[in-house]
Amino acid sequence: MHFGLLQRRLVAHLRSRVRSGELTERSAARLTGVSQPHLHNVLKGTRLLSTDMADQVLHNLKLCLFDLLEPEELRSYEERADARRGAVPVLAGRLGPGCPYPACDGPWQPFPFLQAGLDRLGDPALVELTDDPPMRRLFHGGDMALVDRTPARRRAPEPDGCYAVDLGAESVIRCVRCHGDRLWLLALDARDPLSKDCISLAERNILEVVRAKVIWIGRHLEPPPVAKRSTEQTG
Repeated sequence: MHFGLLQRRLVAHLRSRVRSGELTERSAARLTGVSQPHLHNVLKGTRLLSTDMADQVLHNLKLCLFDLLEPEELRSYEERADARRGAVPVLAGRLGPGCPYPACDGPWQPFPFLQAGLDRLGDPALVELTDDPPMRRLFHGGDMALVDRTPARRRAPEPDGCYAVDLGAESVIRCVRCHGDRLWLLALDARDPLSKDCISLAERNILEVVRAKVIWIGRHLEPPPVAKRSTEQTG
């Protein structure tokens, strides 16, 4: 969005009101505080409104810059404003066995992330996880995971990272390794090092399979049973 585009939209707004008969050039000049000869040339497209004149027109017509934006531009601005306030979109659906990868964004919701952390992410989102027994050492059903969907993070997966993998009918979080045209999926508690799932990338782009990198996990913390029993005994 540039000032020049907003100026052209302001002129188009004035021109439409004159053409519709809502205003005449004389009444528009009187209302906006711009001389009629200059306004005539502006509406013809042979002269430009200066920044000061544009501000004067906006003020006198009781308009603001937001009135010159399209609805989708307003939504985009609101999303960027939410992101600056530490809010991210929540994926519509859950991630894990039995659930397809939730590709659609839901509403933006604020979570207590440090803005500096979000600034390092190119395309963050939150998603709820389902239970996945081979990954319980780290991930639990009901956890909220912050993921980054930036292609650069998915094109060359890091050996110690965990990634959201799209298997088509369902989705999982796994460590991944690329070897040639094969993508190996490793669970955290696989006892047998050969017990790995493999996906062929011969006719697929890795970005179609590796959909996001898991950055952060959050869950409600509850007192451990030992601590609870100790409290009861001392009471």
